Amino acid sequence: MKQPSGEKTSTESRRDPWQLPMTTAYGVLAILIRLIPFSLRPPNFAAHGALGLFGGAKTPLYFIIPVQWATLAVSDTILYYAYGWEPFNLAVYVGFTVYALLGRAFLRKRDSVMRITGVTWLGSLVFFLLTNFAAWIQLSPLGSGPVLYEASLAGLLHCYAQGFVFFLFTLAGDFGCTAMMFGVEAWLRAKNEQRQADAAATEVRV
Repeated sequence: MKQPSGEKTSTESRRDPWQLPMTTAYGVLAILIRLIPFSLRPPNFAAHGALGLFGGAKTPLYFIIPVQWATLAVSDTILYYAYGWEPFNLAVYVGFTVYALLGRAFLRKRDSVMRITGVTWLGSLVFFLLTNFAAWIQLSPLGSGPVLYEASLAGLLHCYAQGFVFFLFTLAGDFGCTAMMFGVEAWLRAKNEQRQADAAATEVRV
């Protein structure tokens, strides 16, 4: 049967009322995790990648991207005043924005476990390649920082090799936080559907 023009699509109808506040709550969680000292948290273990994937899949881009950047800006500001960390790394902001775009492109209509796993891996990889490329530019004769790498392919590969352990921490944070975020949302959706089914069954019995 042809769908009436005024009826919502299946994707739109699946947007549950808690997805916007849930994404906002996950943004607060991402800030809190990023503020945990490295003595208790591995470097690069963060929830911002998972936040981007979840928000991109469940909310409009005009919502998740500002939320993503706001959580980074808030935590950057706190870390700057608390520890003197250099804030507002453009490569980091762009890298985490890519997660939102990937969530929108690949998980908006189909968020199966296999797809979430593959897109999470892809997001981690893109973030690693992008941020380490930016670090190589900054820390080679091409940039303005101290020279740690040659301005050559060998220097770039050396930079990636040096950052590989951080890639593993990024994977751990992305997979752990993504599983939690999508898992909680799936549980709430299942509970809501069960509640609606029980209500419908009660109406039929009455």
